[in-house]
Amino acid sequence: MNNLSNSTNRILIKILIFVWTLWVLAPVLNSGFVGDDAYNSLINGLLISTGIPQWEHTFTEIFSWATQAGRIFPFMWIYLHGLYSITQDLVLIKVVTLLIISLDLFLFFKIVKSLTKNEDFSYLCTFILPLFFQFRWFHDPILSFTFLMPMMCLFFFSSTLYLIAYLKNGKRYFLVLSTLIYLLALLTYEITYSFLFVYIGIILFNVERKRGVKFILYVGFLTLIHIASSKYLIHLRVADHGVSAYPGSLFNLDIMKAIEAFYIQLTATIPLSWKFAFAPFHQKFYHISLENIVIYSVFATLFSKAISRFDYSLIDKKNLYKCMAFSFFAFTGPALAMALSGHQQELLDAGFGYAYTPVFIQYFGLAVFTIMLLLFIKNKFPNYKKIVFLFIWLLIFSIGTITREENMLIVEKSNQFYKYPRDILGASLDEGLLDGITEEDLILRFMRYPSDYYTFYNQKTGKNLNVCGFNIPHQFPICLKDFEGYSTVEAENPLTLKKKSSGKTYGISYFLGKNYITGSVLIAKIDQITLVNGLPMQVTFRDYKIFNYLDKKITKFSSARKHDFLKLIPHELDRDREEFDLDYSITSEVSVAYKGFHLEDRSSSRDEYLRWSSGKSEIVLMNTSDSNILVRIDMVLIRPKNANGDGLASILLSYGDKVMNYDVDFRKETSLNINVKPGLNNLKVTCDSPFIENGDPRKIVFGIGNYKVLQI
Repeated sequence: MNNLSNSTNRILIKILIFVWTLWVLAPVLNSGFVGDDAYNSLINGLLISTGIPQWEHTFTEIFSWATQAGRIFPFMWIYLHGLYSITQDLVLIKVVTLLIISLDLFLFFKIVKSLTKNEDFSYLCTFILPLFFQFRWFHDPILSFTFLMPMMCLFFFSSTLYLIAYLKNGKRYFLVLSTLIYLLALLTYEITYSFLFVYIGIILFNVERKRGVKFILYVGFLTLIHIASSKYLIHLRVADHGVSAYPGSLFNLDIMKAIEAFYIQLTATIPLSWKFAFAPFHQKFYHISLENIVIYSVFATLFSKAISRFDYSLIDKKNLYKCMAFSFFAFTGPALAMALSGHQQELLDAGFGYAYTPVFIQYFGLAVFTIMLLLFIKNKFPNYKKIVFLFIWLLIFSIGTITREENMLIVEKSNQFYKYPRDILGASLDEGLLDGITEEDLILRFMRYPSDYYTFYNQKTGKNLNVCGFNIPHQFPICLKDFEGYSTVEAENPLTLKKKSSGKTYGISYFLGKNYITGSVLIAKIDQITLVNGLPMQVTFRDYKIFNYLDKKITKFSSARKHDFLKLIPHELDRDREEFDLDYSITSEVSVAYKGFHLEDRSSSRDEYLRWSSGKSEIVLMNTSDSNILVRIDMVLIRPKNANGDGLASILLSYGDKVMNYDVDFRKETSLNINVKPGLNNLKVTCDSPFIENGDPRKIVFGIGNYKVLQI
């Protein structure tokens, strides 16, 4: 195979590239609405809540971002709101994403071919590109943001192709098209500023520089107007309020920090960089599926043969310089823009292997240099063809298999937060779990996932439902305003509230079972709510319905005994059961609540859970009987280690006049007996040690884990 384009039909090669790209990125089709998409896809639910037309909401969004953050990008909101107001079909959105990425590769091929005048070299650059696409647990441009970055790449490459055409024949038609597409990109996302570097690089190596100067004057003028307008609006915002509403719209010109952020954004383009990032999970190196071994073995063989047979001397040096200039600035321009933007500190905090969304464009720039490097190695060692072939084969095979396994893991982990909870809750609402519930009723739930957002309930039911989160301070207990006695909830004694309006009160709880294909959703009619200083102590119910995710059936129940809805919440993350076990939710004489702690963190096992504290917290015990009750409290005191390895802290437990001091070096198990008197009892848990320096915004001092209150 001396010449790739002559030995194979060109149309078939392009089809092969398309199929290859789809296969490499196939895990995308299994992903959910990730990141911002999880909320943007609920636009119809938000419109139900606000009661305003979609166009008015879009205009308000555009106007607010412009005046409060200096961000002028109306087209992004127009296409986002327009798309999600028409459809929320997940598969359709993902298919469109893959099609746009495939079109990006086709345009990239056209650009490289136009610059180098060599079709075979263009094929090599395009074939290797899909191997570079790394999914990340962080602002991923492929899984999230509704194909924004692939679309920006589409604008960028289209504008570049029309610029090349204009430089070649001077037709004003191409100048206008290139400029208009640049303007559209400018009104979509600010990364467009970095396109100027690429344009200048192409123009510098073109003989028709005068035409290029005209184009640069046009797009430069548009860019200056955009930047000036943005800075003027930010200036007005700062003048009126003292701060911009969105730090990401500001420039950060600290040279040393910019260099470090530039390094992080730039190196994130390198294959397998995410594999070595500090992340909560990574796929094991030895975990490679059979299908990936087979497919990438075949691809590595074919690709290595194509590299070994390619004649590097066929490319004119001047043309190669044009392509190198394009690739260099596509590789470095977006990274520089991110390093100087308001996302600078975010990159520094994330560290090596992480990147902001423009890394997608950088992949294309790196592809050309990667092919050139492989060709250089082949030409450098002409007498070691077999060794070079094996080296290239191992490199391609390793990058392909490891990256795809990592991508598949990222999709699975993201699904556990974004897709699976949305699927089970959405299925229950589709089957009519909330039938009969009106807009006058109150729905209580513990918000854990984006699909727990009130707009999801509205969108699924078509109603403006009154949804309130136990764990959302600006919602609970404010949403209990229609309950008798709400105005006196600051009383020291337990206060039992009853609904005084005509609406009823419900509670929703759900869990995902094994393999995320089982699970249940429970909705209970709440009888009474016992509140202490805004802290719920008991939320009782007898009547409830359960939706089974496996058979899609709803079953009604009525219990002779009272159940406490609050006891269901801690087990929402259990995955070792197939259905609700209501026995553990039966009300007891001693109820427990946690004051001053952060939300509970729980693993997939119900035996491993904890709550972090910022220094001063309480375990509140309520005895509803008329006599003292002896209980045993078991828990693990936790003091995480600092970066320097120091973890020793003194944690005090005080109950009445009794004070217990525990010196904790990472973990210490403790058990204490308490005589709980009728009414309220407070076990104070405090620590005066400084916050742990681990970047956690919650300001962690200590934690309690695996806590249990057992009546003796």
